[in-house]
Amino acid sequence: MAEVILMPRLSDTMTEGVIAAWHKNVGDGVKKGDLLAEIETDKATMELESYQEGILLHTGGQNGDKLQVNDLLAIIGKPGEDVNALVAQYSGNNNKPAESNQQPKANDVQTPISEISSHTATKDLKKESSQADISSLEEVVLMPRLSDTMTEGVVVSWLKNLGDDVKKGEVLAEIETDKATMELESYKEGKLLYQGARAGEKIAVNDLLCIIGKEGLDISAIVSAVASSSVKGGNEGTAIPPDPVVSANDAAAAKQIVNEGRIIASPLAKKLAEEKG
Repeated sequence: MAEVILMPRLSDTMTEGVIAAWHKNVGDGVKKGDLLAEIETDKATMELESYQEGILLHTGGQNGDKLQVNDLLAIIGKPGEDVNALVAQYSGNNNKPAESNQQPKANDVQTPISEISSHTATKDLKKESSQADISSLEEVVLMPRLSDTMTEGVVVSWLKNLGDDVKKGEVLAEIETDKATMELESYKEGKLLYQGARAGEKIAVNDLLCIIGKEGLDISAIVSAVASSSVKGGNEGTAIPPDPVVSANDAAAAKQIVNEGRIIASPLAKKLAEEKG
């Protein structure tokens, strides 16, 4: 059966993307991991790898065309497969799949607010507000939605370590989505000051992936804001979010020297230890 690929949200603030270049033409064979197209977001031009295998049967635009997030980007299936019904379903105003099990959102204007509990509505609105505040910070990189059905990603590996210089276009990490493992390119420049998860750990879409900024930047306020939004926006009743991965500044400060059974730590390391219990 033919598979639909919608325009993914490749940066935390992306609302639309421009097809900079197709690397596959209609009728070409496509394998998982093949470079399908280059997509220009609001922050950088990024390579989009295919997470489907088959024949490219339809493209939702030509080079230079602009598509909204969730618009039809491509259809991949078997040779000669009829995709007219899918094109009609995902084109124009019908570009969102009809999913009966999709939960209503508090800000969905098509859903009467009376059908959503006030508790859920308040929680969702607070979460969206917190995420918007965090994503507006220049140094913050949130987990992008790299496939149309992705809700979380696994950090397979970091290609940059804490303290490393990062340039635009450099591969930052490999992220495993629900469909494929993809390379995530940086759209920021600076030093990698913080990682939101270690290799092998999961991060939800829109959660803090990393912080990239100038050397010496105090990231404690950003991390605190993220922790606060996690408590307010998510897990009712559960408490404290998991301990964040140590930052580049903290890692340097927390180096310990063992001397005859006594641990010698810097004042900053002692303060961090006290704060984290």
